Amino acid sequence: MPSFAMIFPGQGSHKINILHKLYKNSTIIQNTFLEASNYLNYNLWKLINTSHYLNKNQYIQPLILVYSVAIYRLWKKLGGSNPNISSGHSLGEYAALVCAKIITFSEAVKLVAYRGKIMEKYSAKQEVQMQAIIGLNKKIILKICKKYSYKKIVNIASINSKKQIIISGHKQAVQNVSITCKKNGAHKILNIPVNIAAHCYIMRKLTRKLSKKIKKIHFQHSTYPVISSISVKKQASKHTIRKSLIKQLYKPVQWYKTINLIKSQSNIILELGMNNILINLIKKRKNIKLIPMNNLENIYSALNLTTNIK
Repeated sequence: MPSFAMIFPGQGSHKINILHKLYKNSTIIQNTFLEASNYLNYNLWKLINTSHYLNKNQYIQPLILVYSVAIYRLWKKLGGSNPNISSGHSLGEYAALVCAKIITFSEAVKLVAYRGKIMEKYSAKQEVQMQAIIGLNKKIILKICKKYSYKKIVNIASINSKKQIIISGHKQAVQNVSITCKKNGAHKILNIPVNIAAHCYIMRKLTRKLSKKIKKIHFQHSTYPVISSISVKKQASKHTIRKSLIKQLYKPVQWYKTINLIKSQSNIILELGMNNILINLIKKRKNIKLIPMNNLENIYSALNLTTNIK
């Protein structure tokens, strides 16, 4: 059997035009959206085709989850096998857990809708922002964040690669850090198009609310490892899964370490999202194939590779 991994993107990865093409040509994707709509008590497909709703986390987060699960279902219908390892970037971990049959689709859809709602509601009470710092060392960014976290909160939200680090927090503090990072050699500063302070200590106050919901979920054992992108460890028990999902709110995503672990165990990496945002973060190597599962051509290409490579 070939050794391949599946990775699932989080928020900020959606491209609706890509989704339209697959939705139009796949009853599996259509039915997955219909199923999710029944759990949510509103038509998710109709809502996401209205620009007003695409700015709301309580709809964006289910959208990203539902798309990833729909692609996985299509993959299985076409004869695809299970990966030897998987992981999700932040929100993507919920999709990874669903596809590994650790939690049910219905539970995950409802939970991420609630997660998005409370994150957005709490963030709306204060001016927050997220930005990507390109081309500056993590230690320098961490030091600068500490300097500006005296009155307002700002911290590293995600270490995506050696060259891309996300910061999150109060808007003024984030902007102060970004300006100082630029002065210290950062190549570029990019705004992250979200209206929440994800993976920021600001969100710690929401842990009790989310914990109450997560405690009601029934977790099953997986047939293959799902790696937490917070702890960079296998989700080995109900306790560790719950802990990881709660810590996601305010702890940084250790994606660079997670993907290095995945690369050490896989020679093919498939990204189940509407974009290729995670694959673009991976440094290309001759012995690793990277395939974004965002169109039928790529899906069939991945099927061919994972079926025939020994």
